[in-house]
Amino acid sequence: FVYCFHCRRNYIAGTTDNLSCTMNSFAGKRDKERPPAVILSQARQQIPAALSIKEERKTYSMRYLFQGDSITDWGRGNYDDPHATGCGYPRILEAELTAENGDCEVLNCGISGSRVVDLLARWKKDCLNLKPDVLTIFIGVNDVWHELGSQNGVAPALFEEVYRILLRETFAALPETRVILMGTFVTHGTATDPEWKTFYNEVKIRRDITRRLAEEFHLDYVDLQQVFDQAQEKQPAEHWTIDGVHPTAAGHWLIAREWKKTAGV
Repeated sequence: FVYCFHCRRNYIAGTTDNLSCTMNSFAGKRDKERPPAVILSQARQQIPAALSIKEERKTYSMRYLFQGDSITDWGRGNYDDPHATGCGYPRILEAELTAENGDCEVLNCGISGSRVVDLLARWKKDCLNLKPDVLTIFIGVNDVWHELGSQNGVAPALFEEVYRILLRETFAALPETRVILMGTFVTHGTATDPEWKTFYNEVKIRRDITRRLAEEFHLDYVDLQQVFDQAQEKQPAEHWTIDGVHPTAAGHWLIAREWKKTAGV
């Protein structure tokens, strides 16, 4: 699934499902029959060159990189520019980290719809080549969701194998990089309730795999399911997520808060 940040709906990638939001008027009437991915791609191509990656950037002593799916992506807009941090938890952390320490930068390479296998396909370009000092990986929900929606998910055994390859390749190329793994989560919502039991149980399997890998590689781990479960003792699920998968502004704040606790910054 690909999440539209304009109309807050989920679309199956590669279909002709229309974007019933401002993206249609932006792209023009002739684009109403085109797949959302095409419309979004064309929209990004219209971004002026001055707004894309700058050729010269200051060199910082600390580089944070966030990798994941739409929860991390959250409106980045320009996938060619890792400095486009979107408007979710990476943006919150960018504001806090750079305000507290002017000698650091925050990069975001999350892409909506990503599964662990999609991370592997772009790992060299979107991770190893960027040489982060602190790398955060947040992946897993689409490996389940894509199976429920279009029979294109990633089975647990393959999820673990590919995730382990990502970590092995990372430490082979970047042995000094600190890695933080975040376990994926779900709450009740419009996207999860139709198949709640299966959705929750399958996500838990991927989360348990993520935790085991963190233990195996001696990495920091953030249990976001526990975080969101505890948050729902104060406010209902819809306060923290839009549809059971994608966080609200308050949900993104929760993720940023827990990341900071784990990272110790």
